Amino acid sequence: MDDSDSLLYQWPSVSAAEINRSLQIPLRRIKQYVDLDMVKIREKSPGVGNSRRFTLSDVMLILLFDRLEELGMTPKRISRIADRLAEALELFFKADADPEFRYVHVTANSKGVF
Repeated sequence: MDDSDSLLYQWPSVSAAEINRSLQIPLRRIKQYVDLDMVKIREKSPGVGNSRRFTLSDVMLILLFDRLEELGMTPKRISRIADRLAEALELFFKADADPEFRYVHVTANSKGVF
């Protein structure tokens, strides 16, 4: 396990309510991303009354999806590229480059967003 992996394991998981409070993303939108399987929750909280817990990478995906939706993309369209965006984010965390210079670049063309 490299340092970027250990960061993900040390980062505390957060609930949808905490994401809503910190990033002002509506709870219904977060639930929609999970229901559409755009965000695949790694930390399942089984049982009634237990809140879903999201990792740092889950939160970054939710934020990215939210911003794309604010730019006019529909959740259905975002869901078609969600796996590619999640893969890009995974590579972002595993990159050997200086973290200060890491960024996720999303471009669009007539065929969609990459």
